[in-house]
Amino acid sequence: MQAEIIQLMAVLGGLGVLLIVVGAVCIKGKLPMNSLVGIRLAATMVSEEAWIAGHKAAGPYVILGGICSAAGAAAILLVPTPAPPTLASITAAGVVLFLVIAALVASAAAKRESLTK
Repeated sequence: MQAEIIQLMAVLGGLGVLLIVVGAVCIKGKLPMNSLVGIRLAATMVSEEAWIAGHKAAGPYVILGGICSAAGAAAILLVPTPAPPTLASITAAGVVLFLVIAALVASAAAKRESLTK
């Protein structure tokens, strides 16, 4: 197997694991406001409560993005194809889609939380 394909699988697999772990932490409400990891939108940055509410709501979609990434890594390994970059591009599009949905859901949940205060 070519080194580039192995690197591609490692990046997609690592990203998948990272997103799954971060998503699980979000669902539990344990991701504190920080400058490194999280959905940093105006609505989620209003307060700690809005941040937590937004991330709890977004967590499942972040996990789905991670599953998509890990599945893409597995597909590159398992599906006989002459074009792993094509599979990687499809995988990246899926991950971006789930993360955009996560951001929209987080924003809506954070806004609802801000209105209740």
